[in-house]
Amino acid sequence: MGLAAPVAVRAQDMVRFHIHDGGVERNFELATNELSVRSTTGRSIQSVSAGDFGSVVLAAKAERRSRPTEDVELVLYTAGRERTDWTRRHVTRDLLVRLPEGVDAKRLAGQLGLRTKALPVRAEGLAMFEARTSEEALAAMMALRGRDDVTAADVMLARQRQRKFEPDDPLFSQQWHHRNTTQTGGALWIDTGITEVWDQYRGTGITISVIDDGVQHTHPDLQAHYDTALDYDYNSVDDDAAPVDLANDSHGTSCAGVAAGVGNNALGVAGAAFEATLTAVRLIAAANTDADEAGAMSLHNDVIHVKSNSWGTPDTGADVEGFGPLGLAALQDGVTNGRGGRGVIYVFAGGNGLDALDNSNYDGYANAIETIAVGAVSQLGSQSWYSEPGSNLVISAPSSGGGGGITTVDLLDEGGSNNAGEGTNDLPDRDYTQWFGGTSSACPLVAGICALMLEANPNLGWRDVQEILITCARRIHHADPDWITNGAGYSFNHKYGAGMIDAKAAVALAEVWTNLGPQVSTEVSQTGLSVAVPDD
Repeated sequence: MGLAAPVAVRAQDMVRFHIHDGGVERNFELATNELSVRSTTGRSIQSVSAGDFGSVVLAAKAERRSRPTEDVELVLYTAGRERTDWTRRHVTRDLLVRLPEGVDAKRLAGQLGLRTKALPVRAEGLAMFEARTSEEALAAMMALRGRDDVTAADVMLARQRQRKFEPDDPLFSQQWHHRNTTQTGGALWIDTGITEVWDQYRGTGITISVIDDGVQHTHPDLQAHYDTALDYDYNSVDDDAAPVDLANDSHGTSCAGVAAGVGNNALGVAGAAFEATLTAVRLIAAANTDADEAGAMSLHNDVIHVKSNSWGTPDTGADVEGFGPLGLAALQDGVTNGRGGRGVIYVFAGGNGLDALDNSNYDGYANAIETIAVGAVSQLGSQSWYSEPGSNLVISAPSSGGGGGITTVDLLDEGGSNNAGEGTNDLPDRDYTQWFGGTSSACPLVAGICALMLEANPNLGWRDVQEILITCARRIHHADPDWITNGAGYSFNHKYGAGMIDAKAAVALAEVWTNLGPQVSTEVSQTGLSVAVPDD
């Protein structure tokens, strides 16, 4: 018995589909000018002349008559995306169905003219059905979704997976925070998962500003993507954000390498968003004012997408301070009006003062609701010895602290922190270092991943970026007693925030994200409480 008898489907309903694919719900649209032909050598695309669902089905039937030993399938593409090999999906004859307890899968399949198939692995509550053709599988999916005795139903889609991209940068193999192969003795799974993102997104079209002690933009692993028209020096009050003190001011340059060092150029390292545009603000190489900080937070907010800030209050455990009124006003304006009203993404280091019993909550920069505060996770999979805890932490990222540092760019020649010529165990190429770290390194790593998210979905607002990072964070150090489930249902830990950043999951969710509604603030006050406030 065929599917046509029990299921009636209108042609206009068979153009767009919402299907679980690769662990994510996606919208797909039917290709009316292509069919997929599956043979013993794989799948190939056949061009057809059809204008709607009905005509492409007729074309599929004609192809089947001419190819009796091959399977002819309909083709879908991810809606709203360029049609490429990577957004194409081949509609198989199989369906994956989730059933409530007690439902007889074989009986249900028979009612719809389908047959049951054995699952490749044991999976409670799931059944696999097979239709005669891919178009009947789509119709069956829609019919199953309308039944009370079915929890979920999705046609199974075949998609081309891409061989994993690996940049040709000679020091990439040492960048364990990108891909951890235990090359420095750490845990295999402590990395960001970013290499799989690079198959599609590398930061193209996104601009990252590193606000620090300057960025040496003449470095060959930064220069090609650096925009000097957007930088500024608030310490020397000029239009060049390059560092002045080449013995001590290498911090910002190393941060820039982590965020967006030029990748796949056969030089040195690859940054997280290695095709992003870089720029910089020289701010913390000398004393600065509230007005200077306000200027840095507001500079070129129409074209700069992400601002990385690996600095804050002193890590003494005794200092509670943050933005002044001008800096705070600039920050609030940046998330309200920056980036076309979607908000600049401000990323701040959570702080390195744990050994001084410091807490990231004391840092008014990292503690501002408009910023993404970042903690550090060592290559061993736990809190780095210096990384400050705090309820303000949003996310954590791999950094130093477990025996291995972060490999990134250093100042050229004799400048910077790499003193390999003096018998240290740093890299022999003094233009790079393998001992960068702290939340200073975790911060630009998150900034680079935020750039990849914005490339995948430029419409994300600043709150959406935070929500996605929290939703996709990987819970680590499971035995740590500080893990709780908060009121929103998220796992949270004062050492790690929502957990360790997962670039692959964050970018995948960004692709299909529906923006949050307007921000809502609630104030609750209570009086007459019998609470003693101790002296001192």
